[in-house]
Amino acid sequence: KYNDRPMDDRVYEGHVKWIRILHDYYHRVEHHGYMQEALDIARKEHVIFVMNHSIMLEAAMLNFFLITHGAGKVSTLVFREAFKVPLIREFSRSCQCQPISVEKGAECLKKRHILIFPEGMDFISGFVNPDRVPPFHRGFLRMAKTYLQKSGKKSVCVIPIGHAGFE
Repeated sequence: KYNDRPMDDRVYEGHVKWIRILHDYYHRVEHHGYMQEALDIARKEHVIFVMNHSIMLEAAMLNFFLITHGAGKVSTLVFREAFKVPLIREFSRSCQCQPISVEKGAECLKKRHILIFPEGMDFISGFVNPDRVPPFHRGFLRMAKTYLQKSGKKSVCVIPIGHAGFE
């Protein structure tokens, strides 16, 4: 049995220092689009962020962006098998990642934002064929529906995020 529970928030918040270096100097991240609107919504309620996938750093960059702009914290839902590899498991746990399931997504959404990569593990085929767009899985819709049923809320905001250049 392996431990897939997230580490304490202090560890999660400690990542901000090294992510700032990646954000500002190595990747030189630029934010475009409806950033202020997304931040305003995320400051008011927990949202589902749906993002294309290339490597794990895009989750760290989104977390960094939200924390530094006072918009809350994110639980990233990742492939369950990631928790079976020791080094990846500890990194994932320290970043508040959770093994993906509809129930876990709905549960996490009660406490904070969630980030999901609807391409799942299909994103790997993009390395082999960069022109291929992997199909999006619809699990985030089932998470939203389950969350609404359990919480009694009338709506949940889904914010799509697209990025290019991390790979």
